[in-house]
Amino acid sequence: MAHSIKEAGNRLETQLEGARPTRRRRALVPPAVTLAFWRLRQAWGLLFMTAIGMIAAVTLVCAVPLYSQIAATAGLRGILSTPPANADIVVRSNSKRISPAFIVQVTQHLDREFHKNLGPYLGAAQFTIDTQSFSLLASAPGPHGSKILRPTHELIQLTGDPMHQAMSHLRLVQGRLPQESGTDIEIAITPETASLLQLTYQVGLGSILNMRVLLIDEQTGVSITRDLTLHIVGIFNLLSQDDSFWQGNDFLSEAPDQGPTTYKALVSTQTILPALARTFNGTSIATSFYSAASLTWDYHLDPPRISVDNLDTIINSVQVVQVDNSNDTELEQYPFLTQSLTYLPASALQLYRSRITVAQLPVSSLALLVLGLVLFFVSMMAELLVERQMNAIAILRSRGASRRQVFNALLTQGTGLGIISLIAGPLLAIFLVRMLAQQLLAPAAALVRPCSGRGVCARYGHCGRWHNAS
Repeated sequence: MAHSIKEAGNRLETQLEGARPTRRRRALVPPAVTLAFWRLRQAWGLLFMTAIGMIAAVTLVCAVPLYSQIAATAGLRGILSTPPANADIVVRSNSKRISPAFIVQVTQHLDREFHKNLGPYLGAAQFTIDTQSFSLLASAPGPHGSKILRPTHELIQLTGDPMHQAMSHLRLVQGRLPQESGTDIEIAITPETASLLQLTYQVGLGSILNMRVLLIDEQTGVSITRDLTLHIVGIFNLLSQDDSFWQGNDFLSEAPDQGPTTYKALVSTQTILPALARTFNGTSIATSFYSAASLTWDYHLDPPRISVDNLDTIINSVQVVQVDNSNDTELEQYPFLTQSLTYLPASALQLYRSRITVAQLPVSSLALLVLGLVLFFVSMMAELLVERQMNAIAILRSRGASRRQVFNALLTQGTGLGIISLIAGPLLAIFLVRMLAQQLLAPAAALVRPCSGRGVCARYGHCGRWHNAS
């Protein structure tokens, strides 16, 4: 050991003496670096253990806030995913006169508004029309042995959705889905509705139903009727009663103790909108539906695109959309659009933000405590590193090495260890946090159960999951 230190001292002294006569002959490698690498060969075990300790310390410092961030993001995505409507921003309006061109115009207007404020966080948008309940017609004897259609005491309500979006949320039992083109109104029904219609009207898959649309001239008060034909082309089941795509609609018939039975059917928006618009042919502009249809634009927040860092931005942007829509004259154009309301994600987002603020206090305190312990550990390791090299430092000083050269040699060692720790530590922290998240967060997310979509949901279509913007 002493021989090696003496050899290093002679080598350093030679470099020092070579540097004294002239400044032009400077070594390519500074003496401090040479000494640091020589000490690395001599004390590699101590330096290796020091490096391991520093890497562990940096990993710990990085892992605490990183895991906190991932856990908070997982919680936010859980809030947005369950119950499902927490991720939906819905604009709902009533329409007493259908105009497909006007609906396209309003859809484009809303798309611009939402993408301007929430573009990076939005998924696919959805437009839905829920018609008023129409009277079903049945064949009855007419004059001179003819057959005429007369209203029954039963109703049918049509829900129009884009079929290319709906097909992934249902399972066909028989037949096919309604086509998105053509003039015929094709409908799909549930097996329960099919059984009831077969029992009451002796109709099934491939049969037709007739319904009556009631209009009224608001100036004269005269009622106008239009009869439409429905073609039953498919029987389906929903994949999940809790699917937010259906907005609480289970397509089950409603048979109250007192009052008519109401059947429900699925229809394509591309066919029902023009069909309803044609019922106004030959009428005055004052003619409207006797009861208004409900139009819904559903903008879905996409949880995988959202992290906890976006929470404040999303809440503020949603509030901007709320204010803009409430003051937007485009959404109040009677009779095409009236009583427009914006339903926001549930207050769980605001509640989650307040909880995150409270939770950040102990996390920040823990991070500061860990940082303090790490600094204390690093100082102890540095002190131990110097103490274990005191003999070597003393010999080097006796051989002519200056304090600055010795300090630079130790600084070079510390800098090298620090660079290695700062590179390896964050990478190990990412790997460690990923494993912890997979083990701890994934099972917790699987235990969350969405709302049942029944009760108030089945009646109003939102079960308290949307808040009125007014």
